[in-house]
Amino acid sequence: MTPPAGARSPGAVVALPEVSAVREVSAGRWRAAGVAVRLVGAPRAYPVTALLMTALLTARILRHVTPELVHRWWWATSTSLDQLAHHPLGVLFGSIPWVTGGPVIPWLALAALAVGGLEATLGSVAAFAVVFGGHTGATLISEGILGLRVATGNLPSSALHILDVGPSYVVATALAAVAVLPTSRRLRLSCAVALGAIAPAMMFDLVYGDVDGIGHTAAFALGALAAALPALRRRAARSASHATAGSVGRAVRSAAGRCGPADRSAGGVGVEETVAGPVRVADAHGAGGGEETSRRRVLDVHQPALGRPAGMP
Repeated sequence: MTPPAGARSPGAVVALPEVSAVREVSAGRWRAAGVAVRLVGAPRAYPVTALLMTALLTARILRHVTPELVHRWWWATSTSLDQLAHHPLGVLFGSIPWVTGGPVIPWLALAALAVGGLEATLGSVAAFAVVFGGHTGATLISEGILGLRVATGNLPSSALHILDVGPSYVVATALAAVAVLPTSRRLRLSCAVALGAIAPAMMFDLVYGDVDGIGHTAAFALGALAAALPALRRRAARSASHATAGSVGRAVRSAAGRCGPADRSAGGVGVEETVAGPVRVADAHGAGGGEETSRRRVLDVHQPALGRPAGMP
């Protein structure tokens, strides 16, 4: 005899709404734990970005603690022609963390976006090569042009002794590279928007032949040229394809995790009805009767008007 609408079969197992609520809370805790693990593991996964941001924060803290000492460090690590000739690596590395004017928060955000995005796309070694190469190349181009102008008499010799420090060449190189590389559309768009916002200010002094304007223009160009290299573009394309495959895999695992034990034993997602909250129904006898029997009996509970075809148990 066909049971009345809304009735349960004698062997049915019903999960109360409280069980669903407990499952949702547990899933939320697991997601929060996953976010915490990713944040803790970020320095190991992105060492170049973590080192740059740590250096920027440390330099700003030292500026407030010992401003006189930091002021001397600025001039000791300035990438002037004289210091580049005597200890090039020392000043090229040492000049990066110093933000001489304005807040450091925008530079931290740009470093996380540009350098972090480049490192996620190319890997740590290739990202370091691109940003340090762009920083070095932009420094040599800008200071070299300054030296030529002094040698030809267009500028006095005192122009060689200028303060030239900061992370702007690194950020400019990384922004241009990510905007050109075949990486994720969201990352490219974010870097392109940031590039469009800061490029006019960075390149403004180019018309006056200023060192900063020349150096920033060179950094943008070097980042874009590096991103056009076939080897880097192949690496970025592989990284994007792996990220897409990983997101699909996570979506599949998430969907599988939302299925209850009865759903997975039956090989599919169970049938739900909304009567005083979500109620999941699965025949207890289906576990021993095979996949087909379990699915037929769940369907019979929720669609009594259809009846049973001849020969169906």
